[in-house]
Amino acid sequence: MKRRSVRHGLALAACLLASGCASTASDCPPLAPYTAAEQDQAAYELERLLDPYGRPRLLEYPPGSGRRVPMILPRMLDDYARLRAMVRACEG
Repeated sequence: MKRRSVRHGLALAACLLASGCASTASDCPPLAPYTAAEQDQAAYELERLLDPYGRPRLLEYPPGSGRRVPMILPRMLDDYARLRAMVRACEG
């Protein structure tokens, strides 16, 4: 995913969280549909980002620093899943 689209997604998330859910279903933002196969693949890919205990894997960041930090991407994907659930609830 491009850095620009990540920033756009985060801006949308902040806007949704700040404004709360829309008052009518017609005010809800549309959700991109995902097939069952795409959802299965996404779950498989996310599992690769987690360690055997379900925690985000550690990686060296910034590169070459020798500092190992937990990956942020799994947490961002979890936030995205919560936002999708909020939109589904808004659509009612």
